[in-house]
Amino acid sequence: IMSNVTSYQNIFYQAADTTRESNAKITVNYTTATSNLVDQMIATKDGEQYNVVKGIYELPITQEFGTTTNLMTDSQFVKNMNDAMVYNNTANGNVSVTKKENMETNFGMSNALEITTAGEAVPGLGGFFQSITPTGFGARYLQHIIAKIPKGYVLKAASNSLGLNGTRYFLTDNKGTGDWKEYIILIQYGDAFAPNYTTLGTSGYIYLDTESETDYHYPVTWYVSYSTVHQVNP
Repeated sequence: IMSNVTSYQNIFYQAADTTRESNAKITVNYTTATSNLVDQMIATKDGEQYNVVKGIYELPITQEFGTTTNLMTDSQFVKNMNDAMVYNNTANGNVSVTKKENMETNFGMSNALEITTAGEAVPGLGGFFQSITPTGFGARYLQHIIAKIPKGYVLKAASNSLGLNGTRYFLTDNKGTGDWKEYIILIQYGDAFAPNYTTLGTSGYIYLDTESETDYHYPVTWYVSYSTVHQVNP
């Protein structure tokens, strides 16, 4: 849909009309107004007449960073766990990552990762990782996650050495809402090795923490319905 279209109501409702194709799908330029409209439709939908499923927020990937290459093959966990593994530096068994099938997610009934922390973990409350091995100096990656995180908790990211002048930060906010929400992290490798390092380290480590970084209570469980890594093309 072209960027000069500002009224989306009829487009959305026609796509949801049962007289249309059952798998009708539309793509719009992301704005707060369009996102809120879809959220409202989902909240008030009549399950017997139509279903509305919110897709994936693509703005930072497709518009701000140009072309990218998706490095993951199963971002919605259809076949397996998409190389997701437990992230807990204590390796004490307190963090588990399992695949849950037929959950009610932002994609409708779909698969998701269930991540549970039963006791002390490091860092924060532990989490999962999908390892990113840099191709060289200056490599850039976008880690794109849709997760259901309880209120009062935040998502955080970690890396090994990013090199001199390397950086990593969220393009979205990182707070949990108690509902499905998208989180996007930019990972930028530096232009030389960091002091006392002779290699660039891996990235892709995601963990949960409380907003206060204290006051931990167990168990705590959160879910991930989508997770992938895009390499930003030069």
